[in-house]
Amino acid sequence: MSVVTHPTRITVLKPGLRSVPPTPGEMTLAIDRRGTFAPTHPTTRLCLELLTEATRSGRLKGTWLDVGSGSGVLAVACGRLDAERVATCDTDYRAAMATVTNVRANGQERRILTVCGSTEAVRGPFDGIVANLPISVLSAIWNSFTRLLAPEGVLILSGCREPEGEWLASSLAPQGLALRKVVTRHETAIELPPSGSFTWAGLSLERCP
Repeated sequence: MSVVTHPTRITVLKPGLRSVPPTPGEMTLAIDRRGTFAPTHPTTRLCLELLTEATRSGRLKGTWLDVGSGSGVLAVACGRLDAERVATCDTDYRAAMATVTNVRANGQERRILTVCGSTEAVRGPFDGIVANLPISVLSAIWNSFTRLLAPEGVLILSGCREPEGEWLASSLAPQGLALRKVVTRHETAIELPPSGSFTWAGLSLERCP
């Protein structure tokens, strides 16, 4: 397991490969997928990229929430970085159990609390929230982000294509969430997706005080 606290990148490995030595500036996480959303999917990588940047800029502090935790990869990343406490929530019991397993495998059980349930099952405020979810889910729960996020808190979102991300950012602006950065990752597919774009987007927003 890598001990880098301010990495330039985060790499997700299968548990059997955790003994692979990291390269300089690399943090490695041992994640067992256990039937959850792929921890190496482009949208997951975009979230990890934005979390890494938040660490370098000193914004990944205090308490964080991982919404729709799946395998728990983003929660584990927060715990391995600078977050003091991390809460996770997922409505799928199997995903919650996968999160618990991966939290333990990465030695973060004292720092990370896992809840099986929706955002209604947790209380804020949180200094940061990360959510890698389909646009249909993000648009349905964005009121939860404003309820749970502390003033000047950081919100990191992915799971959407670039045009959907633009729409999401403009929709969240009236809620007092200002877009700070967009990162993208192109992925070629056989057919054009409904969004009309092959490019995934990750958003970093800040709640205005």
